[in-house]
Parts: sequence; structure tokens; C-alpha cells
Amino acid sequence: MRSILFTRLAAAAITLPFVLALPAEGGDNWQSTSYAALLVATFFLARFVAEQLAGPPNGKRLITGFALLFLLFALLAFASTDSYRFGHAAADLATLYLVFFLAVIVGQIAPRLARTLLVVLILAQALGAIVQMVHWQSFGFAIEANGYRAILQSDPGEAEDFIGRFVSGYVLAAALLSMAIAGAAGTVVRPAKLSRQSLGWAAAFAFAALGVVSGHLQFAASRAAVFSTALDYAAEISEYRAVREARRMRVGRLDMGQQGPLAGEPLTLVFVVGESLSRNHMSIYGYWRDTNPALEKLSRETVVFTDVVSPHSHTDPSLKLVLTLADHANRMAFGDAENYSLIELLKAAGFTTWWLSNQNVFGPWDNEVAALAQDADHVHYTSRSFGPMVKGKPDEVLLAPLAAALHDPAPRKAIFLHLLGNHWEYAKRYPASASAFQALPSSAEIGALQVRPSLSLINQYDNAVRYNDQLVARVIEALRETRQPAALTMFSDHGEDVWGAKYHYWKQFTHDHVEVPLVLWFSPEYLRLAHGVVERAREHGALPFALEDLPHLVADLAGLRSKALDPELSPISSRYRAPQARWLFDGQFAYEEADEPMLNARRLLRQLAAEHPALARSIWAHRVDTLGKMMEAAQLFPGVEMDVLYDAGDNRLMINHPPQPVSGLTLEAMLAYAQRLNPKLRLWLDVKNFDEANGPHIVAALDHLDRRYALRERALVETDYTGPATALLHRAGYHSSYYLPTGVVTGTAHDAPETSCAGADRITRALLARPFAAVSYDWRGNAWVERCLGAFVREHGLKRYTWDLRTVSSRADAFQAVAAQWRDYSRMAAILLPYKSQFDDLR
Repeated sequence: MRSILFTRLAAAAITLPFVLALPAEGGDNWQSTSYAALLVATFFLARFVAEQLAGPPNGKRLITGFALLFLLFALLAFASTDSYRFGHAAADLATLYLVFFLAVIVGQIAPRLARTLLVVLILAQALGAIVQMVHWQSFGFAIEANGYRAILQSDPGEAEDFIGRFVSGYVLAAALLSMAIAGAAGTVVRPAKLSRQSLGWAAAFAFAALGVVSGHLQFAASRAAVFSTALDYAAEISEYRAVREARRMRVGRLDMGQQGPLAGEPLTLVFVVGESLSRNHMSIYGYWRDTNPALEKLSRETVVFTDVVSPHSHTDPSLKLVLTLADHANRMAFGDAENYSLIELLKAAGFTTWWLSNQNVFGPWDNEVAALAQDADHVHYTSRSFGPMVKGKPDEVLLAPLAAALHDPAPRKAIFLHLLGNHWEYAKRYPASASAFQALPSSAEIGALQVRPSLSLINQYDNAVRYNDQLVARVIEALRETRQPAALTMFSDHGEDVWGAKYHYWKQFTHDHVEVPLVLWFSPEYLRLAHGVVERAREHGALPFALEDLPHLVADLAGLRSKALDPELSPISSRYRAPQARWLFDGQFAYEEADEPMLNARRLLRQLAAEHPALARSIWAHRVDTLGKMMEAAQLFPGVEMDVLYDAGDNRLMINHPPQPVSGLTLEAMLAYAQRLNPKLRLWLDVKNFDEANGPHIVAALDHLDRRYALRERALVETDYTGPATALLHRAGYHSSYYLPTGVVTGTAHDAPETSCAGADRITRALLARPFAAVSYDWRGNAWVERCLGAFVREHGLKRYTWDLRTVSSRADAFQAVAAQWRDYSRMAAILLPYKSQFDDLR
């Protein structure tokens, strides 16, 4: 009786994971019947195996451990994915069976070895499953090779820091309980001594298990990822050591010369290598917060490149391209004999080189970078920390070793400063006294994002950006004090998406991941010697540049010449050819082709500019009502629409689209910001509450703003009001438009036939009575307007403005949608298209 109960319990435990998979399978009645049959078959097959093992010594222990482990792995897999399916359960069952089968076969010859092998494989498999569960529960996506590599490089203190920061109490408890169960199962199981008949059945099942695993290779491979990553990691370490040794021997073989006005002159080059710094949080690139006060003061001495893209969103795969001759075109591998590093190129030209780093000595963000650093003549790390958890002090600790390098008597120096920059945790990247931003971003700045609970991270990140700005300025002043020809190059390994909380995980790509700064500073002595280099840099600063071509830029900066260098890849060369496509993530896709809202809108406007230039000037952004959305739209579109509300209490024009709550953003503040971004930006002001009482005040407020922002020259003032006060707009010289009633032009305000022009007479009377310069209306009413008002509009010389909310400019197919109706669009003075921004104000 006990034996029957035992085998049934074991069979039920082995069947239960397939029951867990049922909800994800769904299906119709026939499929439900099939799954039920599979469950029954699984139960009886498991009971048969349990019966075979119940008799031999250690057999019950073996089946008990197997059933317990399979149930554990299934529960962990169920908690590691959003869709646990039959195939997952089958793959786990087959994989575990093969592990036990291997131990049983070995056990027929060497029982102790078999038990050790079984325990090791059980615990290793359990550890992999637990790590997958913890990662999924903590971050919401599956762990990848970089995650395993980070674990392999961690010490106990770093692991404790990671758990305390990211792992919740219940997830930690589940992980510890799972490990305890796996340990208990490992203690219980013993490889059983089986008869020939039982071994025959076991071998037959093993072949079936191999078939199941081969049918679910991707899932099975994810279970073994920790082992494959460990082997890859060991191979990488061996490769890095071999690369270091090879590079010690090859610099002397590189043919390198120096030409031009810098040849033979003393020269100091400093490279500030930033970390996780997005240019979209830098005020020198248009960010509304004052994060670069120091660099803005140095604007006459610097060149800011405005369209630079890094090749990856993680440090190691980015810098192994940025700091070497390898790129996506030549496909050189890191260890190739012809793939010289930038440090090697400079050494071959006679520069004494330094690598001064505030990063960890070795870690998942610093593997190949550590190998590159060893190329330098002098290598200095501010600490000896290892592993993935960054613990460095604020980057000003690099100023002392920098000063020592600058005082070195070598006439030509190249000094690399590898910053912690904006690396997570952001609050630890700057001293507390440097907390310039303390008030959380408001809805006036970021719209609906203002309701997010983690906005303190934005302040921390922006404070780190501002601290970085002050540090770079101090480096520049140290260079200036040398009174020698010198140039500073500041860039970042990659960006960071803080607003969208996607940070720099490349599979959740946004433009913030790879849009990085590139700033050059030249000393007066450098400018005197190489004025042409500086002028070409200024001339080409707005052209696209792939950061992976940095060695070619540096070659022109230092006057280097070699067969290994290509002037056509340097934006400070007269022969520069800007790239048509900048490839990302080991060639996965091109930045210019990425399906991402901002990049889609930019691609739309560029394609229109090439094929329909007049139309490109008429596509404007709809509802730009926050500073964040203005930051994006003003740098993309020739014009923007803003919703304006007159506040009688404060006698001010506010940005607001009822029924959204008032954000506190004034039109004056928005115009001031837009002026900084694009002084030629066209404006569409949709005034929401123009009437007889407000009209004079609104016109007076517009007059006040016009004196500073030239509204009469570039703004359309739109209102749906037709009373006498609207004449004030015309008298004051504003280009005004009558907002045609949407219900009338789209036919939704009446039940008349489609051919009816009901409501047209009222509109023409209003237009005759008031001196509007234009009409504006919903694009859905275009046919009605043409049929019922077209002759009147043309006769009176009225311009037409429209908005088409069906064609979204930030979609990948936007160009096809616009091009399909470009002839009709071309009759419009401007067309508003939706631009979906994370900063939309839809609270």
C-alpha cells in the first residue's frame, strides 16, 4: 500500500508542472482534450518509471529527488517568464532526466563518483534556475550573458550590495528556500543499481528525452547559459592576456608620421572618457536644465559636435570600437594583428601615454577596456576595486594624477581620464554639496511623466551631469595653465535613458542610449599653430559622426599620418565624408533606420526634404505643451503648435490644453526656451479662451512677447471666436486664423447628406465680418471645406492650416502615409501631425 501511494505521489509531482502550463496554452475544445490526454499519459508514464525504481536499492530516493527537483525547476521557470508553456515543462523534464540518467550509468561502475557528479549537476542546475527567477522578478526580463558575467566577477560584498538594492524580500526568501530544497534533494538522492531490463527502459527514455531537448533547444540553452557563459568568460580572460602580450611587441612595427603645423611641436592631448552620459541631459545640447554652466562659459573656445552616435549602449562593446581601428565596416576583431588601439597609434607617433581611471580595475564594463588601458606607458587606477558594483569616489580624485602627468617633462603627452561619470548609482557620482537640482521635475517640464514615483533619479542624474561639467572645466583650466599647445576631447562611451527608466539595456533601445556628447577644446597656443583644424571642426560640427571613428579624428587633431588612418572618417578633415548609416550593437541595425519615435520623425522630415522639400517645411508638430517635448520637437520640425490660455488672475498667457490641469508653464518661458533651441522656429498658437473680455489683454500680452520673440513674423494666432475683439489681432499685425467648427466640417454636427454644405453660410458670414488671414480645421473635413468653402477661400486669399491626427509622425511608416497624400497636403500652409513624445502632457 505504501509503495502504491509513493509511486502515485511521485507521478503527481511530475505531472503537476504540466498542469501549471495549461493556462498559457489555451485553445479550443479539441486542444483541451489533447492536453488532458497528455496529462493522463504523463501521469501513467511517470508512475510506471516510479514502479520500476521502487524496488532496487536507492530507487525510492532517486525518484523522490527527481520528482522534487522537477517540481522545483518548474515553479522557478513559471516565475521566470510571462508565459510558461508545455514545451518549457517538457524541456526541463527531459534535461533533468538526462542528468539523472548520466549519474545512473556512471553509478553502475563508480557509485561514489556518480553521487558526486549528480549532486554537482543538481546544484548547478538549481543555481541557474534560481538566478533566472531572481533576475526576472527583479527586472522584468530574462537574464543574458552580461548578467551571468557580472555574477561571475562579483565578490560576496558586491553580491550583498546587489541583493540589498534590487532583490525584494519575498524573492530572496524564495531563492533561499529553493536552494535549500535543491540541497536537500542532493543529499537524499543516490544513483540506483538497476537491472538490465530497467537500464534498457532508462536508455529508451533517454533517447526520447534527447528528442524533446532538441525540439526546445532555445529554452534548454537558456538553462545551460550560466555554464556556457563561464566557459566564454574564461576564454575571454585568456584572450585578453594574449592580446596584452602581443601589443607589447608590435607598436614599433607601426608606420606612423606627423605632418602639418603640429609636426615636431610639444603637444598635450587629454581625452575625457565619460560614462553613461546622454547629451540629451546637457544644456549645451539644448536641455532645459542648466547642467553645463561651465562649458557654456567656454563656448568660444570649444566645438560641440551635435550629431554623434556611439556604437553600443554598454561600455565594453562600445569602447573596444571607439578606442581602436575596428569598426562595423572593416569588421576587425578585438585581437586582430592590424587592430591597433588609439593608445598604440599615439605611442607610435612619439607620445608618452597615460591611462588614469576612476573605474574598477576589471569588471563587466571594463573587460576589453582593461586590456586597452595596459597599452599606456603609465596606468593608474584610483582604487583596486574589482567586479561589477562600482564603488569609486567622485571623479575629482583624478585631478591629482592628472596634475602629475601634466608636469611630466615628456614634450608630447596623451592622457586618458576614464570617469565614473554618470554610472549608476547616480547619487554616488558627486559630492552632496554639488546637489544643484533638488525640486522634482514639474508637469511644465515633463507633462504626464511628472506622476512617476522615481523622479528623484532624474535629479541625481542631472546633478551628476552638472558635476561632470565642473570637472571638465577644471581639467581645461589645468591644461590652460601649462601654456602649451593642447587639446581636450570629451565624449562618453554611451548614453542613458533615465526618463524612460530603460537605462542602457540595448534590447530596450531608445535614442538616448547612443546619442552622446563630443566636445573639443583648444588652447590658445594650439589655435595659433593649427587654426585650420579648429575652423574645420567648427564647420563640420553639425554633420553626423560615428564615435567608433574617433582614432581618425584624433589623427587629424595631432597631425598623424599612416596607412592605417583614413582622413575621410575624420570630421576635422577637409576630406570628411559623413556616414550614411551608423551601425549599432555589433551590426544589429543602423541608428538611421531604428524604429524609435524621435528617429522615425527625423527620418520622415529628412526623406520629405529630399523628395518634397516644400512639404517638409509645412509639417509641424502637434500639441507641444511641455519643455521636454519642445526640446525634441524644436530640433526636428520647422514649426510647432502650442495651446495657449489667458490667465486673467495673473494677466499672463499660459501653456495649457483643457481639461488638462494647468502646469504653470508660461508662454513667455516656452518662447524663451524655443528661441534658444531654434530662433527660426515657426509657431502656431491655439488660443483657447479668446473673447470680448480677454481679447484686448491677449493682444497686449502678445505685443509684449513680440518685442522679444518676433511673433508677428513667424506665428499663427488661432481662435474659434468670431466676435468684434478678433479684429484687434489684425490691427496689431498678427497672422490670425479662424478655427472652423470641427463638428460642421466633419459632418458630425448635423444629419445632412454628405453632399450638404450645412453650416457653410454661417462660416462665410463670420469670415466676411472679421479680417482673418487664414482658416484652420481638422483634416477629416478637408473634402467638405474644398466643396463648400474652397471658392470663397481662394477668392479672399485665405491660407489654409490643418491637423491630421491619423498620421503620426513618430511611426515607422510615417513617410509612406505622408507621401501618399502629399499633393493634398501641399495645398496647406502647414499641417500639424502628432508626434508621440514621452513628455506629452496627458495627465
